[in-house]
Amino acid sequence: MAYNCVLIKTLLNQLSDKLFIQTINYQHNSINGVLLKKGEKKFFKIIPKKEVITESQAIKLCKTIFPVKEQTDVYFLDNDFCLVLYDYDVNVGKDKGLIHDYFVNNDFDNNYDDQIIHNILYFYNKSSKKAKKINQAPIDIFFKERVGERLNVWYQTNDDFCKNVIINGETNVSTSKIIEETKAFFEKQKVHMGFITQGDHNVLNISIAPCFFDVSSAGYNYAVGEFAMCFVSILFFDQYICPKYHKESYKNHEKIFERLDSYKPTVNYNVDEENIFIYCDFKISKIRKQYLLEFLNIVKNFDIYDDLIYFIIMRLLCIFNINTFEEDDYYYILFLMHLFYDKLRNINYNSLKSFILNMNVLNETETI
Repeated sequence: MAYNCVLIKTLLNQLSDKLFIQTINYQHNSINGVLLKKGEKKFFKIIPKKEVITESQAIKLCKTIFPVKEQTDVYFLDNDFCLVLYDYDVNVGKDKGLIHDYFVNNDFDNNYDDQIIHNILYFYNKSSKKAKKINQAPIDIFFKERVGERLNVWYQTNDDFCKNVIINGETNVSTSKIIEETKAFFEKQKVHMGFITQGDHNVLNISIAPCFFDVSSAGYNYAVGEFAMCFVSILFFDQYICPKYHKESYKNHEKIFERLDSYKPTVNYNVDEENIFIYCDFKISKIRKQYLLEFLNIVKNFDIYDDLIYFIIMRLLCIFNINTFEEDDYYYILFLMHLFYDKLRNINYNSLKSFILNMNVLNETETI
């Protein structure tokens, strides 16, 4: 997306409506920000034309259950891209308004107001009552489609992946074995129970209002896929990995950078010709665990258990190319892969709940 701020402002000046950019945020796959239209604050995105249509259809379905911001204006910038405006969520501001901010402000506290969690997950609970069997879903773009686009491309050659991995003294399989199993799983056409979900479940896409943003992949999605997104994002990536490796997403929500070291896991590793030894101690905040456990309770009776590990592996490996990570973080992801591969197979509701409950919790005395 070859747009810079000067070009965008030039294009805006050519539009019939006077639009004035307040902030602009360049991300890997999108450009968004805040502008003024006739003095009214609007959120905007610059996205491909075909995505405008996809998102419009997703919003139409999603808004039957979830509070979402609709497209209020669409401007054609060129033959390929559009500028799309949405009403602005007035609850969102500098380090406030998103569940990201809610978590960051409460991660190191044992006591907090959990009503916001209940308010958000109320809509998932409501939607889950209208479940049906599906064999394709909007979130296939994050799973099945990324096998060819990312998993096969990013991890074709990596000598580490052929070695056995020993985590915290327990022998596991090679990373290659896990990846090959994951590929084989997503090559199959499989039916799962699903319901209408937001489709990109992370802490930057939901406000405390609540309101649900970025709903291009909303619709009837697999419960197992949505839970896997929530599991990886809420507990692990949104707490540490995403702020570190996708800083641009956190514009105006940078408070987390002040305490990023406090979220950092302790990782020690040693590599020889045949084995990788990884010892890791990670900690999850109490409030994030509560969020996930309440979501788990919503999907308790869905078919999320047998195949959950494969959806989790895709999230761990295919949001970022971990080969580009710093060594500690690279081995941290390998550790999580092998830990989950060992602990999250042949599970049921009780064992999954117990696994989450037993994760170590951040101590409020660690706060900065």
